[in-house]
Amino acid sequence: MRALLALILMTAAAHAETSFLTTHDDLPLVAGFEEAMDRSVAFATPEGRLSIAVAAGRGDAPGVRAFYAAALPALGWSGADSSDRYARGRDRLTLSFAQAPDGRLEVTYTIFSRPASQAVD
Repeated sequence: MRALLALILMTAAAHAETSFLTTHDDLPLVAGFEEAMDRSVAFATPEGRLSIAVAAGRGDAPGVRAFYAAALPALGWSGADSSDRYARGRDRLTLSFAQAPDGRLEVTYTIFSRPASQAVD
């Protein structure tokens, strides 16, 4: 019984430490990064939905790439390549990186979702 309680507490603690983007609630944030809510945008057209989110924190692009290469496949994303692009069903995710003036790394998440009426390739 104690082992089960310990497992439940460890799982809850691990889940509590993980933050996710507000614009796409199943994309995790790298530990120590914060979403810039004032820079997020989302809109929909008949051709699909586009959402852009930005997060910044202390870290480097190779480390962030490694985090997403490990985390995203477990969430159904595939196809990471040298251009930081992932796919999941009708969703396409592109990660881009820039150094902020304050020295932090900015990660821009661009997610395009095609409508259900369009075929998935």
